[in-house]
Amino acid sequence: MLKADANVLRYIYPLNTEKFSSKPIKDVSIEVNIETEEPIKMLFCSTHNVEIKRKSDTKAVVRFEDKDVIPDIDFVVYYSTNKEEIDASVLTYREAGEDGFFILNITPSFSLKEEEIQKKDIVFVIDTSGSMAGKKIEQAKRALDFCITNLNKQDRFEVIRFSTEAESLFKELKTAYKNNIESARRFVARIQPAGDTNIEEALSLAFSVFDRKEQKYGSIIFITDGKPTIGITDENELIRTIEKRNKNNIRIFVFGIDYELNTHLLDRVAEVSYGYRDYVTPEEDIELKITSFYEKIKYPVLSDIHIDFKGLSAYNIYPKKVPDLFKGSQITITGRYKKSGRLKVNLEGYIEGKKKRFEYVLNFPLHSPSDVASTTDGFIPQIWAAQHIGYLLDEIRLKGENEELKDEIIAVANKYGIITPYTSYLIIEEEQHRQSTGKNNISISPSLREVLTTPVMEAKMKAEIKGMQDKSGKKSVVASKELYALRNAQNYQQVYQGRERMEYKDSSGKVQNLTGQVKNIQGRAVYQDGNRWTDSAVYSMKNFKKVRIQFGSKDYFELVKNKPASTQFLALGKNVQFVINDTIYDIYE
Repeated sequence: MLKADANVLRYIYPLNTEKFSSKPIKDVSIEVNIETEEPIKMLFCSTHNVEIKRKSDTKAVVRFEDKDVIPDIDFVVYYSTNKEEIDASVLTYREAGEDGFFILNITPSFSLKEEEIQKKDIVFVIDTSGSMAGKKIEQAKRALDFCITNLNKQDRFEVIRFSTEAESLFKELKTAYKNNIESARRFVARIQPAGDTNIEEALSLAFSVFDRKEQKYGSIIFITDGKPTIGITDENELIRTIEKRNKNNIRIFVFGIDYELNTHLLDRVAEVSYGYRDYVTPEEDIELKITSFYEKIKYPVLSDIHIDFKGLSAYNIYPKKVPDLFKGSQITITGRYKKSGRLKVNLEGYIEGKKKRFEYVLNFPLHSPSDVASTTDGFIPQIWAAQHIGYLLDEIRLKGENEELKDEIIAVANKYGIITPYTSYLIIEEEQHRQSTGKNNISISPSLREVLTTPVMEAKMKAEIKGMQDKSGKKSVVASKELYALRNAQNYQQVYQGRERMEYKDSSGKVQNLTGQVKNIQGRAVYQDGNRWTDSAVYSMKNFKKVRIQFGSKDYFELVKNKPASTQFLALGKNVQFVINDTIYDIYE
């Protein structure tokens, strides 16, 4: 039986077997089939990377598979049902006396009629410079062929190839009639790589196509493996040129191929056009990446979206610019809120050039219920923290260092346990600053501090932050991909970007992982210090009461009875410190 809360249902599969498993489990597989009476709207997994397949308005499948793992967290799926054309649902978490956290999901109906789908204008721009020769150009051509043959009947399109110069096929947008599609396929098939990389001319030509016609939903799929070598080559000047010429608010979906390209430039191209970015590494399949993405944007539903949170006093909302809404997808917005109660959230957007307005009344409580079940919603602050940090790190990466942003990243990373190679380096810097100024007050886990400040780990993390700041190369591509994933994190697995690079050897020579030393409980981080787990709230407590309780004693079971929310902390082991209502409970063996 699943209990509905404001039309949102939660399914939990007990998967946390870490404490019972001495060895990794060879195969882990979960398939959740959902069948409802009303149409399914919001649907996501807050804990694991899953595949979601919507079969109809009322049927969906959620699949998770992994190998050689020790599961350390339960599997949780949320979904809602509603008959609305475009539905909004909200999940919240709020500690008494503090501002709350929310995750807002905007979801369209799955079975929208053809006339309800926006017609789109799309220009495919492909790099055909000499560096694209071989496997890259062949995969890119197959990807383009797929996109072209899967255009909707009323779509208009153009194809542009560029190297030293840019060349368009039709010189205008053409409707996706059979003869135009066949012409485009032949054009793509004839492409041969040669010459330099003129990004400025290619994008200017693409924008000019949109200028000549009445705009529908406009986007550019931009595929390149290089840096600009001809035309405008200065990064800042090129970005200013793109902003100036993009008069029709065209989205640019950027696909960078290989490692020898300017990630800072391509990321900024996507950013200023409110588009999307991704990189295809040598071991990945270009065709699969592009075609999978195209399937997601094939049917635009609502564009140029604005959400009004004024009645909520919301702040630190991510993403900063609300993306467009497509059939079969959903938009996820995270943020903080001050006011409480049943409040209005207004949504505005455009369908076929006409503004449409939706109004929702959603519940933003004064505080979360104190029962044990509600504590599973503690993932909400961590998801917000990941997106907040991802955004701030990207700001530093693309625009340069900023002390205020660094301080904010360190504070949020410590409180919510966002342990990545990039946040770890900033924590190391902060610790060194504290030592040099004589400020040795504890602000992070002593165990975390001990590992991070070792010469080996410090050198390792320093290399990571340098790679983040590089504009080209493998580390630059990895950093761009990881920070973009962090900015858009929607589950625990996506929070720990770069996890595989956080390994170290402890004093006994055993290989450990820093991310394994942190758990998320009731919206904040709990760190492992030797054989003890310590709530991050302990490190910032000033005026508090401390109660020591022996594990398994009469007082221990009284605590379980009187404060059920304590059980999540107690499940960590026999030695744990945690905070409930300004009281530190120190459980010892």
